[in-house]
Amino acid sequence: MEVLQCNTLPSRGIEFDAIIGNIAYSSKFDMRKALVLGSSGLIGSYLVKLLAENVHYEKVYAAVRKKGKLQDKPAKVEELVLDFDNLNFVSIDYDDIYCALGTTIKTAGSKEKFYRVDHDYVVESARRGLDGGAHRFMVVSSIGANAQSSNFYLKVKGETERDLGDLGFGTLLIFRPSLLLGPREENRPLEKFGEVMLKIFRPLLLGSLKKQIPVHASQVASCMIDRALNSQESREIIGSNEIRTYPSLK
Repeated sequence: MEVLQCNTLPSRGIEFDAIIGNIAYSSKFDMRKALVLGSSGLIGSYLVKLLAENVHYEKVYAAVRKKGKLQDKPAKVEELVLDFDNLNFVSIDYDDIYCALGTTIKTAGSKEKFYRVDHDYVVESARRGLDGGAHRFMVVSSIGANAQSSNFYLKVKGETERDLGDLGFGTLLIFRPSLLLGPREENRPLEKFGEVMLKIFRPLLLGSLKKQIPVHASQVASCMIDRALNSQESREIIGSNEIRTYPSLK
């Protein structure tokens, strides 16, 4: 897969440019409808916020398990209650699907349940979305994702990427952030420890190690939207170094 620069913006000289969250978009884009999976999570909540502010999206459907999950949602954001064990996307015409689904083995309760969320739910959501007419699928994966990895977490992420690639989306954008920064509802002590250690050793992260520098969740969301709006039909992997070039909404 070819990896392109993540911050490519439309060329100047076009009649109208709108600036949303310090990212420029040309008026050449058609109005779109988006579905956000994992809308109440760390990256998903930023996706909903930024998509709602973006002039090129007329409707944003935020997938939730229960009504009322999202507080103070903008007018063009609609909660969509989904049962991931019985998905049905056919009734709504989405253009773009943003997937930020994910859990931890501890939260899921077992490796099997973790696989169900991080692989099965993601791939099946993509399949149903494609059947329903979605054109683009943007998904959060992980740095180091590899279907052949001996690390269970990275192996699952790699298998998910592989199986998404087999579905046939015209545009499939896979985002591989490093350690994520941002406000979380759940406590993840190992990630907090990793965040502290990476801050201490950040000056030593040079060359190929720069990709290990943490990124803010809002940078991931900004990058996902920008790439969805600007990428032609393609299958690409966008790494952490590119994601880090985007503005953070800290």
